[in-house]
Amino acid sequence: MTDRRLLLPAALMAFATVAGLAMAQPGAQERVYSAAYWRDVCAGTQIEVSRAEQDRMCRLYLSSFHDATDELGEAGHRLFCPPEALSAETMRRDFLAYMADIPDTAEFFPVGRALLQALMRTYPCRAGG
Repeated sequence: MTDRRLLLPAALMAFATVAGLAMAQPGAQERVYSAAYWRDVCAGTQIEVSRAEQDRMCRLYLSSFHDATDELGEAGHRLFCPPEALSAETMRRDFLAYMADIPDTAEFFPVGRALLQALMRTYPCRAGG
């Protein structure tokens, strides 16, 4: 059985790895934390990175984010309430749909906040439920 205390640090380490990969790309250091950068990565349109690498980076980021929010949920702090388990592809779709609604602010918006708001908007928790 996995020690749950190790899951959150592992998720954060995975995020740091993904961020490190992204920052290794030329010119990406300034924008790696922006929602616009990750929108482009998850859409497969980031020109400095191969399509396969973008897919891998996006899936790793989304999985790490999901693991961290699962830990919070298990501690009694549910941030969003999907009706069933979320796949990385579903999270990608929800994130990209949200990003389409905020194109003018995406460059200045932190990716973690944008992803969280996308999931909270799509899967709001109902009072008492």
